[in-house]
Amino acid sequence: MTEPTPYDDNRAAYSRQGLARLVLSDHARDVAESAAGLVGTRHDADTGLAGRASQARQLVEQADQALTSAVIYEVERGSSWNQIAAYLGISADEAEERYSPALQAWNSAFEEPYRLDETGRKRIPQLPTAAYDPDWACAQLDQWAFLQRIGINDQRAVSTGLVMAGAVDEPHPTADRGPEIAHTGLSPERAERVSALTAELRPTLAEGIDMPAIQELLSACGIGVMDSILITRQLLGAGPEALAQAKTLVLTSPARHTEHEHHQALVENLVAALDQTDTEAEPESHGDR
Repeated sequence: MTEPTPYDDNRAAYSRQGLARLVLSDHARDVAESAAGLVGTRHDADTGLAGRASQARQLVEQADQALTSAVIYEVERGSSWNQIAAYLGISADEAEERYSPALQAWNSAFEEPYRLDETGRKRIPQLPTAAYDPDWACAQLDQWAFLQRIGINDQRAVSTGLVMAGAVDEPHPTADRGPEIAHTGLSPERAERVSALTAELRPTLAEGIDMPAIQELLSACGIGVMDSILITRQLLGAGPEALAQAKTLVLTSPARHTEHEHHQALVENLVAALDQTDTEAEPESHGDR
């Protein structure tokens, strides 16, 4: 039985999903900082032989830690092992076997957030630091993200999207409909429509109707580009490459020609406006003085 700590009340304000996301943010920052250390070349001559290989190896280890944190976060937000495994390129059984020890340690740490050292005086956190003291982690990560210009003048790029306690009492109504539909932020009504259309069109593939024909049908039914991409991705099997394939199928469909031209015009107009803004912002040249 552990005694209360000064961090318990702060931690209680966050959902487990929010804490898991905060840990992922913390580990992602570690990866970013390690990767940045390999970009510059100025100090290569002062680095011992094989030193850069050592740095790269550390980067891989940190990325692996970030991946484990991402898996724990996905489990906390309701992703199934099938959904997670689809992006890892392994089976659901392999994914569960590989990450269950880390998930069990995560769960156990909530029952015993810290243990005492051999002296009985010093607390040793069992939760990752960001989850053990989340307010401190939010302050540090928000500041780091702001200095790295993550977002546009966003001083709470990390903390603002965390799910707090009491906000996830029930699973999202689309949590069992595949990774693309469940986690795009669609409204329940829109997700229901996308799911229903996917189920309705799936038998047509077995009947020999190809993807270009399905794109013609989606366009004729007035289904927008984004929803068509979601539906196509699910029809392709929602594997790691399915999203890119779905975008290509939808955007290159002859039925989307007018929409594609409109999209290109919007992009060109935006680029032109940005170029004009940059030109107007340039200081006038006064020549040599």
